Amino acid sequence: MANTESGIWDRSMKFLLILLLVCNTAFAKEFNTTPQDIETINTPRAYKTVVYDKRYSFSVPAELDVKRAPEAEIKLLFIVSPENKAVLGVNETPTFNKPEDYGLDITRRELVSAFYDNNQISDKDVIATRNEIFKSSLNISVYKRAGFIFFRRDTNQQTLITISSPVRDDIIVTSFFTKDEELLMNFIKSFKAK
Repeated sequence: MANTESGIWDRSMKFLLILLLVCNTAFAKEFNTTPQDIETINTPRAYKTVVYDKRYSFSVPAELDVKRAPEAEIKLLFIVSPENKAVLGVNETPTFNKPEDYGLDITRRELVSAFYDNNQISDKDVIATRNEIFKSSLNISVYKRAGFIFFRRDTNQQTLITISSPVRDDIIVTSFFTKDEELLMNFIKSFKAK
């Protein structure tokens, strides 16, 4: 009888270990966040150049309209369809992603990079932010071009691109409300400092 109970216990433990392993694998997302080099393009045919806050520009399809929020601390710009639906939003929030909020003496660029790279800072708050980013993402890609780093994060609702600029340590966030991959990649390839 003791052998039977021991056998059941062993099978139960094996089942629990396998279940934990499967669950852990399902929840622990791994993304390749090695920056990929990407080409720079000029304004594509049937696109137009949009200037954001006199410092940066990018290209979008010519039929889309530009809507700017009134001057405020958050510099917000929307690109909308002819039906007045938001296609993408661009904003910069100077008070967001501040290293001092994490007790770190680094640049904003280094902090954002640490959110996407396991091999960087091992600060527990940075790791907690990284875990939240990874947990809510379906895919993460990192591109680099002309000194810019583009951290792309796809979720169920939208694609978010955090842009780390080589100019003044600016961080710009873009939300895409469309699955138009050509528009998205042309935005990244054409984004530049003025």
